[in-house]
Amino acid sequence: MLGALNKREIIYIQKAFANIDVVYIDEDISKMAENLIMQYSKSHNLQIDDALIAATSIKMNVELITYNISDFRYIPNIHLYQFGT
Repeated sequence: MLGALNKREIIYIQKAFANIDVVYIDEDISKMAENLIMQYSKSHNLQIDDALIAATSIKMNVELITYNISDFRYIPNIHLYQFGT
């Protein structure tokens, strides 16, 4: 699991996310992510993982909670909340 340093952290993460709904990437999200990458990969170094996260947030019309507002602030129609402020 990305970000986990050991098995104890994996278990902690799994428990923390046990009650969260899973959103599967569909064709609309994939196409939107592709468009974001084409538009912002050179100018803002947008990578596929952040493009998929942004596209999912936009399509689901949900606020994206992040520590790194700067990773997404240039993307139109995205609603951001900076975690930890």
